[in-house]
Amino acid sequence: MINIKSKDLKLADLHIHAVWTWSADLMDSEDILIPVKITREALADADTLLIHAKFHTAGGASHEGLIVYDPDLDNVFAIELFLGDARITLNRNSKDLSNLELQRYEKLTGNNCNNVLPIQYEITTRDLPISPAEFTFTVS
Repeated sequence: MINIKSKDLKLADLHIHAVWTWSADLMDSEDILIPVKITREALADADTLLIHAKFHTAGGASHEGLIVYDPDLDNVFAIELFLGDARITLNRNSKDLSNLELQRYEKLTGNNCNNVLPIQYEITTRDLPISPAEFTFTVS
């Protein structure tokens, strides 16, 4: 089985396995990710799914990354944009940190952080019933 620390997940890993989750093995640390087979049983066992997606910002920039999806609530509560070796995480449940991440996005890309949200996303796998949608939160 493939195990990757969440901080070491790369875009290349998402290209090989489009869906990941945190390991439920009590012997693993909490930040270990494992790929998820797209079967009814495997998906039912996962509390949270990290799913490869393509993004388009309000300003027209395109990126790849992942959505963080809660299958029980049918909710995307966070996204992560892969920008070269950097990753930008935007989480509706952590708005202060997400606002800092938007500022970091501007420094990394040169794109105005006010032109990021709302951001459109579409997952890359057709094996999951998740429609293209929009991610946003109130910026402070």
